[in-house]
Amino acid sequence: MSEFIEAILSPANLVLTIMLLCCILYWLTVCLGALDIDTFDFDFDADTDVDIDAGSGGMSSISLMRFFNLGEVPLTVLASIFILILWVVGVGSYRYVGDWGILLQLLVLIPMIIGAALLTKAVSTPLKRIFRDLERSESSGEIDFIGKRCVVVSGTLDDKHGQVEVSTQGSPIKLNALLEGADHPLPKGAEVVIVSQDPDSGVYRVRGF
Repeated sequence: MSEFIEAILSPANLVLTIMLLCCILYWLTVCLGALDIDTFDFDFDADTDVDIDAGSGGMSSISLMRFFNLGEVPLTVLASIFILILWVVGVGSYRYVGDWGILLQLLVLIPMIIGAALLTKAVSTPLKRIFRDLERSESSGEIDFIGKRCVVVSGTLDDKHGQVEVSTQGSPIKLNALLEGADHPLPKGAEVVIVSQDPDSGVYRVRGF
């Protein structure tokens, strides 16, 4: 027990222990109804559309976030999984690196962070469909969006990714969408019409005017 306490309070793991306690506190407040699961979530398609030049072989920032399931699984869920995995690895490896200097312990965190990020992707990938179906059922309900006019709210809308917003009698609803029948992406604010929906992914296909 004393070794465990020493491990979780070691300089290299103390920050992770505090972050894990914050995660536990957050999920307790969610269970009590004080916070929502997507309280700290935000729109990745709309807020992060700065791409690395594709001609140079780089990966766009949106593609990188999609790789780690950001935007498809709530940020709070991904962060909690990542912190838990990193904390378990950090505490579990303390018996092997605990006698090392603080600088070396901090350097060891680098491969741990990379490994924890990849494990987080693996663990969260099965959750994508669950949250996609949940979002679809909560946002669309009995509304038939086919034929409705909407506005592009992501930085751009093309045949690979984007989001549109549909006006309803209540609050506007954001939908994941792909552009059809256009040679170039549409900018934020452009008007489009919904023409179909992919039954498997739930993504809507739209056309410009």
